[in-house]
Amino acid sequence: SSEGAVAVPKAVDSVGMQAADASDRFNIASLIVILTLMLLHDSVATRLGALRWFHLLQSKLPTIVFGYVDEFVPALLKVLSDPSEKVVGFDLKVLAALSSCESPDDESGKEVAEAFFKRIMMDVLDLFSTDQELFEQRGSFIIRSLATDVGASRIYRELAVPLRGIIHIAPIGLNRPCAVDLAAKDCEHARRCMHRLPCG
Repeated sequence: SSEGAVAVPKAVDSVGMQAADASDRFNIASLIVILTLMLLHDSVATRLGALRWFHLLQSKLPTIVFGYVDEFVPALLKVLSDPSEKVVGFDLKVLAALSSCESPDDESGKEVAEAFFKRIMMDVLDLFSTDQELFEQRGSFIIRSLATDVGASRIYRELAVPLRGIIHIAPIGLNRPCAVDLAAKDCEHARRCMHRLPCG
């Protein structure tokens, strides 16, 4: 095969996604470069396909994938502004999966996932503070989706004080329930805890 070519794992269905065998040898670095570029494609189906691959790689080869997060996470964060809500929703699932460790006995994996989770939460807050349109139109959807996938209490423990600061300093047009749905029933307990925290 040509230099840098990617040999796709055998266990792939017609949509390009089934469980890949970790023993299949392929160039992860090259694949991640290709998938990252696919996130810029005009086709919604292509962007979704790339996100499914990221999700698959994370589930099968998490240790290896974490070695490349600096290469593709900025692209995943940009996808939060994608015009397709379906694409944004799957993007959030990928970020949530990267923020979680499925093995309860894997202490090292837990530490890596928790560090990534904190990084992503701060990156999302940075986006909210610099992109008013994203905060206004997608803030509630992003926070609630992450809360569903990684746990509302975990999200709000991390975002409580910084998020209250953003809402406090944001233009009055953003300071409304639809911006960040703090009244959602699935986040009610975390919301009560958040409001007991100091603002500074």
